[in-house]
Amino acid sequence: LVRKLLGIETSGSLNVLFSDKTGTLTQGKLQVANVLSGDGQNFQSLDQIPEALQNEIVFSLLNNTSASINLEDPTNPLIVGANPTGKALLQFLGPRLAEKDNLEAVADIPFNSAYKFSATQIDGQRALTLVKGAVEIITSECTHYLNQQGKRKPLENIKDLEHSMAEMSERAMRLIGVAISEQPIAGENRLPEQLTLVAIFGLRDEMRPQSKTAVLNAQQAGIQVIMITGDSKETAQAIAREVGILSDNHPKVLNSTDLTEMSDDEIIRIMPELCVVARALPTDKSRLVKLAKQMNLVVGMTGDGVNDAPAVKNADVGFAMGNGTDMTKESSDIVILDNNFISLTNAILYGRTLLKSIRKFLVFQLSVNVAAIL
Repeated sequence: LVRKLLGIETSGSLNVLFSDKTGTLTQGKLQVANVLSGDGQNFQSLDQIPEALQNEIVFSLLNNTSASINLEDPTNPLIVGANPTGKALLQFLGPRLAEKDNLEAVADIPFNSAYKFSATQIDGQRALTLVKGAVEIITSECTHYLNQQGKRKPLENIKDLEHSMAEMSERAMRLIGVAISEQPIAGENRLPEQLTLVAIFGLRDEMRPQSKTAVLNAQQAGIQVIMITGDSKETAQAIAREVGILSDNHPKVLNSTDLTEMSDDEIIRIMPELCVVARALPTDKSRLVKLAKQMNLVVGMTGDGVNDAPAVKNADVGFAMGNGTDMTKESSDIVILDNNFISLTNAILYGRTLLKSIRKFLVFQLSVNVAAIL
């Protein structure tokens, strides 16, 4: 959907395209592919997990969510109000979704991309704080883990756990840590102390079949494609390699922390080699757009959330996703209704066709006018 005609014309001149990953390069259908327990065991389904640990997982996920669950049709429960990650975790529970307790939540910390975790403090038969979020944030504060019998044990095998996590990331999985604590929530963005690891979930979002071809077409058209994602650096590298964005010509992979520590001049210097920005914040998108424009590049930016609107608006061509917020769509030049990267590259090719048509018309018109004068 072309909202501004100038957008389709400018898209034909793009030099660099900053693209989201989820739902654009991937299908946008997250599923739990692996569960890693604190003692290093892997499970592919809920039924494989021993009952005691399974009960703790079900309890932790059901009571640390803002989603509403409609179980009128038990075979196809309706989950409303959860982000894609939260929805995938709940869907993993299958029939056990019906076991949600009506426990009182006395405090909570909603998920925020800046601190990358959410927490809910509950009261009742079990007074606990339930936490889930980016695995490196959660595990850094864990002192214990729950074994397969549901017993609390000291977390001493952290190196082995990190090795298993790295293997999951290399398989392009997004890692989410789930933990509990007997300590209350102490502040707006602070994790409770003395966390006990319940499990680590590996979520996978399969690539769209056309994504690799679409990325190759864009690169052959002289467009540098840079993937921006909230995933960890290891997961982002695996996905970028799978889709063809990570290559010898564009080997640089940075995360938000790297960008924060770098000056504008340093980023400009490595921009031609950049291919992935991991753990990205909305402010990172705006900064990259600004610096790319300083390099006299014609910049495209995709976005779907409210926080993406400034970057989408400031880009030479802003692409909003069809499932994005109204604010982002209003800030964009072109809306990609099916959220598909191949549609995005098609829009760029249409822009180039338009430029070629204008060029042909000018050549024809000038030739006719010169002939008429002579």
